[in-house]
Amino acid sequence: MNVVYFSQPFFADCDFPLIKEMQERGINVRYYMPIGYGFKNSSILEFETPICKWGIYKASKIKVMEKYKDCLDLNKLYFICGRNIKWWPMSWLLWFMVYLHIIFFKTNIVHITWQLHGLEYLLFHLPLVSKKIMTVHDPIQHLGERQEKARLKSFKWANTFLLLNSQQVDVFSKTYDIPKDEIYVSKLGVYDSIKYLHISPRKAKTPYILFFGHILPYKGIEYLLDAMLKVHEECKNINLLIAGFGHIYFDMSKYSNKDYIRFEHRYIGISELVGMIKESLFVVCPYKEATQSGVVQTSFALETPIVATSVGALPEMIKNDVYGKIVPPCNSDALADAMLELIKNTEKLNILKSNIRTQWVSSMSWLPIVDDYFEMYNA
Repeated sequence: MNVVYFSQPFFADCDFPLIKEMQERGINVRYYMPIGYGFKNSSILEFETPICKWGIYKASKIKVMEKYKDCLDLNKLYFICGRNIKWWPMSWLLWFMVYLHIIFFKTNIVHITWQLHGLEYLLFHLPLVSKKIMTVHDPIQHLGERQEKARLKSFKWANTFLLLNSQQVDVFSKTYDIPKDEIYVSKLGVYDSIKYLHISPRKAKTPYILFFGHILPYKGIEYLLDAMLKVHEECKNINLLIAGFGHIYFDMSKYSNKDYIRFEHRYIGISELVGMIKESLFVVCPYKEATQSGVVQTSFALETPIVATSVGALPEMIKNDVYGKIVPPCNSDALADAMLELIKNTEKLNILKSNIRTQWVSSMSWLPIVDDYFEMYNA
């Protein structure tokens, strides 16, 4: 089988270890990733200077990618570099080159991880492709996101779907009228590709709790902020750090004078983020809704427990009192109580860290996950 795995830069942290395991398993997979002209960073990809190229480039030809040479075969990772302008003639030429590049590979399986858009739609018309797979990271659209039209186009193209948790198979099948025999289920493994990064050390003067990620309405940050007011009443020496970029959808005025609540409202590079996670007491995911979350995989890869809400697959991933704490969503009091429990009980916090190190990491191997993919590709 010849597999084209077409993904996006923001999935590099989970794609890299998956592709590595596929390659070691003997799956003939080419990994394509479109990046815009002037691309600099996303997920674990961090380039010191923007990539200002045009064309299709092997990752092995980009010097900064050398640090990942032991992570996966860079000669089979192709960056599609160019301006994302539909009406620009060179954009059409670039994507026609991509189209031919994939055809000459004699591709019979195409696996996408995100809805296609713009000139990427050319991939819908590849000949001789028997299996068209789409990984659906979000079986149901998140609150505040507007990508349903593009998702539906990609759903019509695909004939096989991969979900990363079993809880949402029924709702996904019913919502989009997709037969269950077209749906496969796997999971995310440990994001061990971060071990190839140069970590930016941090030296926090005060212990802190961390929220990180894209700021969106479904993330429930307003409940975390209210919970922190209660936490501060009992633990004056604990800070809250909110790190990420996005639209501030909540009223910040009531927190602006709180010196124990700090916002890093900007894009956080992965090296800096790893330093933040490692030095935090624990991470909080106060989501109003969710599917699974890369925040969990990243935090657990660094042996950092999580306080999260009981939405989507988070309870299954975190397991209350095993790797973290699970509380009801949209409940500031319950969130504050769980945070206080871990702050005051150092022994409990250390047990959670130990469980992540000794139990979770070994259970999140990519080897059985690739078995799921192998079965799906051969079905």
